[in-house]
Amino acid sequence: MDNYQAKIVFLNIHQSGQCAISGIELFDSKPDLHHLTHNTKWRRKKFPLFLNSILNLRIVDHIQHLQNGSALKISDMQAEKYEKFLERHPRMSEFVNNPIIEGVEYYE
Repeated sequence: MDNYQAKIVFLNIHQSGQCAISGIELFDSKPDLHHLTHNTKWRRKKFPLFLNSILNLRIVDHIQHLQNGSALKISDMQAEKYEKFLERHPRMSEFVNNPIIEGVEYYE
């Protein structure tokens, strides 16, 4: 996934440092990126702009991700709507797939 660290930083700010499933603070736990639409081979072909964008990702606690991995999900119909939106709006597509924030240092 491109810009992995930038996506984690952006989503952490957006979610106020809380797990999207349980709402617990993520300061002391290992965060995972969770896809609302699962990252499968045919979905990568069907939704290339949407699948790894910040619209489809949430930060969750590692343990919650293992225990409740299917808690957050959206339908393929909703994913298709997002994909069509991103096709019509290339600048928005660029940002949600490359959320670089000025003044923030990222590490590899």
